Amino acid sequence: MKEYYEYFQERAKNYTYKGIPVKNVSMPYNFYGTDGIFTTACGIRGASNFIMDIIDDPDYAHELLDFITTAIIERMKKVRKYLGKEQKSMDFGYADDSIVLLSPSLFKEIVLPYIKRIYDEFSIKEGKRSIHLCGDAQRFFPILEKELNVKSFDTGYPIAFDKLYNELSSDTQILGGPNIML
Repeated sequence: MKEYYEYFQERAKNYTYKGIPVKNVSMPYNFYGTDGIFTTACGIRGASNFIMDIIDDPDYAHELLDFITTAIIERMKKVRKYLGKEQKSMDFGYADDSIVLLSPSLFKEIVLPYIKRIYDEFSIKEGKRSIHLCGDAQRFFPILEKELNVKSFDTGYPIAFDKLYNELSSDTQILGGPNIML
């Protein structure tokens, strides 16, 4: 990865596209951050297969989530070091769209401990922790706020804003749009 990044940084110095110089080559976001560990596990095994792993072979499911979490942490640390960035920051965002496949209790039991490792590794608890979740994920917001101190939610649809504002503390930010059917 480092070699490709440096290659394109060097090449961009004298490169133009349709007569316009390339001004910046930046590290792709997912090299500096990450997709979610549960979403990654679903991508590796297939969502249906990984759900069955959780049911039929929970030890394997935990082993895979631990492996993914450790690998993500190591990659992010190395990229941050290479870019001269702090390992822990005041602001840290995360996304794990596939958790909508789980119940809140299964999420707390199976996935939350691994997400906690990532938040604890890259952000201070008093900082601005945020998360993006697509789909019908509202049932996880109170858990994430209470257990991980997530204070900013980038929502998908559907969201019951009236209910959500009653479930979360007043200092929690909710970023989301109107009903997609409008």
